[in-house]
Amino acid sequence: MLALAPSMLGKVVRRLLSLVALVFIIQAAIKLSKDWDTSSVQLQPMWLVLAFPAAVLAYWLQSYSFLLLLESWTDRSLPSLRTREIFFASQLARYTPGRLGLPAVRMARAAELDLPKEQLGTVTLGEVALWLSTGGMALALGLALTDENAFAQYANLNELGYVIAAALLLGVLALGIFPRRLWFKLLGPKIAPRLFATTAESTRPLLPLSAAALLLGHWVLWLLHGSLLALSVGAPASHFLFGGTALLLSILAGFFAFFAPAGVGVREAVVAYALAPWVGVTNATLVGVLARAASLLVEVMLFAALKYKLAHSSTAQALAEPHHASHEPTHNPTDTEVHERPRPDERFESM
Repeated sequence: MLALAPSMLGKVVRRLLSLVALVFIIQAAIKLSKDWDTSSVQLQPMWLVLAFPAAVLAYWLQSYSFLLLLESWTDRSLPSLRTREIFFASQLARYTPGRLGLPAVRMARAAELDLPKEQLGTVTLGEVALWLSTGGMALALGLALTDENAFAQYANLNELGYVIAAALLLGVLALGIFPRRLWFKLLGPKIAPRLFATTAESTRPLLPLSAAALLLGHWVLWLLHGSLLALSVGAPASHFLFGGTALLLSILAGFFAFFAPAGVGVREAVVAYALAPWVGVTNATLVGVLARAASLLVEVMLFAALKYKLAHSSTAQALAEPHHASHEPTHNPTDTEVHERPRPDERFESM
């Protein structure tokens, strides 16, 4: 039986995962197109145009949060473009059933960052915990700040929102303050260093608060995005944050619906149910479809942009190497020359 080299095997796995993700992305697009019903829809393009940049910036912040988290977790400076391109590749791979493609892509490409697969796997768990915590905080704040009349039969959600947000904030602060030496003692000297960079004397936190702040900004932008989408289909301005709150709730509900690739169908159903009393079933469904379409379009767009930038940088470096063959080695400060970038702990102290 023909044995494949590890590098070749990794390429084969990445190709297969990309192909499977593409199939499910196409299926998701077909499903969404069937839900598109233009009858009785009065779309206001101005709010729609304003909503799209919020989605772009939301994903951009999330990719930088992943970079900061991975650098802190591994105690190394990493190539920014390559790391964020891997992030978006794994995001698209979550359209596979059970979202198993997301960690699989990251672990398959760990060698490109010269990192152990175990660390890419465990950093994903830390990222998910931080993503859910900050998402819960943003959702709770949305509940607290939304006009109480928007909740109709659901009473006391405003007050409950403040309580939930405060509790989640304490949890995030705990992860961002407790030193790693506590986790070292808990997991032991054989396991802990394999999962994240730590020693028995390490005083750095497990998760950087800077990454948490970026993720919270990511969620607040989705709150804004959903609110603007709701306005675009005629939601009352007095309930401005209600549309965004419904979108955040749908995203979190879709995450826990493991049977649905990337929560497709679940997110749209939650948004439609929440907004239907105010804008009608058709318009409420349209908000869910628009939110999903924007999410998918932005992910593909940013992934393609980073892929192009990486290819352009590699081509420019390859063309420059013969010219500088007798001089100092060619450097690519945007991706390969990572040793001059600030160490993660220095960057955190300055933020």
